[in-house]
Amino acid sequence: MKTNTNPHPKTYRSTAMVLIVFLVVFSSDLLSQSIISGDTSVQQNEIRTYNLNRTPGGSFETQWDVDGDLLSSDNYRATVRWTRPGRRYISAVAEGEGSGDDVVYGDLEVMVAAVLPDPPENPSITSNGCGRATLQRNGRVPDNVDWYWQGKSANGTNTGLGNNSATYTVSQGSGRYYIRARNYITGQWSASSSSIYVSVVNLTSGSINGTQTICYGGNPGMLSNASLAGGLSGSASYQWQYSNNGTSGWSTISGATSSSYDPPSGLTTSRWYRRRVSCAAQVRYTGAVKVTVRSPLIAGGISGAQTVCYNGDPSNLLNSSSASSGNGSYTYQWQYSNNGSSGWANIIGATSNFYDPPGGLTSSRWYRRRVVSCGQTKYTSSVKITVNSPLTAGAISGNQTICYSGNPSSLNNSASPTNGMAGYAYQWQYSNNGSSGWANIIGATSNFYDP
Repeated sequence: MKTNTNPHPKTYRSTAMVLIVFLVVFSSDLLSQSIISGDTSVQQNEIRTYNLNRTPGGSFETQWDVDGDLLSSDNYRATVRWTRPGRRYISAVAEGEGSGDDVVYGDLEVMVAAVLPDPPENPSITSNGCGRATLQRNGRVPDNVDWYWQGKSANGTNTGLGNNSATYTVSQGSGRYYIRARNYITGQWSASSSSIYVSVVNLTSGSINGTQTICYGGNPGMLSNASLAGGLSGSASYQWQYSNNGTSGWSTISGATSSSYDPPSGLTTSRWYRRRVSCAAQVRYTGAVKVTVRSPLIAGGISGAQTVCYNGDPSNLLNSSSASSGNGSYTYQWQYSNNGSSGWANIIGATSNFYDPPGGLTSSRWYRRRVVSCGQTKYTSSVKITVNSPLTAGAISGNQTICYSGNPSSLNNSASPTNGMAGYAYQWQYSNNGSSGWANIIGATSNFYDP
C-alpha cells in the first residue's frame, strides 16, 4: 500500500489518466474506472473514512492521494481530516503486483464547508494602575487559529495588535476591549469577539502637610506624608521640589526621594514645596505647602546722648523707635561700655525699652540696647553720656596786715576757675580761724572782694 498527501490531486489525476491511456493501448485486461465511496459533503476539520470498492484481482497495493490530512490508510480504506474548506478530492490507484495485473484508479470530489473558529475566552485584567492596564488572554489557542486583540473595536479585523500575543496593554483609556479568533488557513474570523470592560485606574498624587512659619535663618520642621500616591500598578517614584513663588521655577531637590522631606536649616526667604510622583508614563504633583520665613529682626533705636557734670545725674535714655519683625515678642537688655566699641557689660535689671542711668557718674559712658526675638539678637546704635571734668576753684590774692580798725585792700582773682559747666557762680566767705566756721558774705558774688 502506498500513500500520497500531495495537496494537488488533479495534477496526480492527470498523470493517472496518462497511465490509463497507456494501459488502454498496451493492456487488454484494464478494468473500468474505480469507485471510492464515502461522504462527499462534510464540514471543515471533520474526519471521514473512505472505501475503495473495486480492486484488481489477486494481490495489489493501493496509493491514496488526499487534499487534506491523511490520518491512516490501507489497501481498502483511508481516514481523512478535511482541514480546508472548498472543493477537495480524494483519489486512489490500486495496482496488481503481478506482471500484467490490473490497475484500478478512482477519485471522489468532496465539498468541505468552512467552520468559523470559536471566539476566544473572555480575557482577564492582570494589572491596572498608573493609567495603564494589562489584559491576559485565557484558554488554549486552537490549531490553525490566531487570536488577535482588537482594542475597542467589537468586530474588528485588525491583525496588527499582537499575533497570538498572550498579553495586551490598554492604550485607549477606559472602555470595553475585545479579542477575536481568525483561522489563518481560511482567513475566516470568529462570528463574535470576546471582551472585558476596563476602567483604567489613573495615578493620584497623594498629599503632604507641613505648612509653617519660622524665624529668619531658622530650621523648618519635617514636611510629612499625609497620604501616599494612589492608583498604582507597581511602585511609584517620589521627588521633592521647591519654588520661591509657589507657581513657577520649580527645582528638583537632590536626594529628596522619600515620601517625606526635612528641609535644611538657615532659610532666609519663604519657600514652597511639593512632591512629584511618577509611575509608568503618568506624573502627578501634590498641592504645595509653604514655609514662611519671618523678616529679619530690626533692633529699633534709642536717644539720649548728653553731657553731664562730673558726678552728675544723667537724664533717661529713651526708645526712639521700637524693635520690629522677628516674631513680635521682644526681650530687651541695656548694656554699657567705657569706650563705645568693646567691653560691653549687661546692666542688671535694665530690661525695658528705656533706661534711667544712675547719678554720680565720674567718667563718660556709652549705652546700647540689645533685643532678642525669634532666635535672633540685634543691637541698637550706641549713645554717649559725656561727663565733664571736675571743677577747679581758681585762686585769689590779697594777704595783708592792717592797723586796728584799718581798711583792707581788695582781695583779687589771681586764677579763674576751670572745668565744670560754662558760667560760674561766686560767693565770698570768711572765717575767724581759717579752718572752720565759714560764713557767706552777703552780696559778695564777684570774682574779687573789697572787705
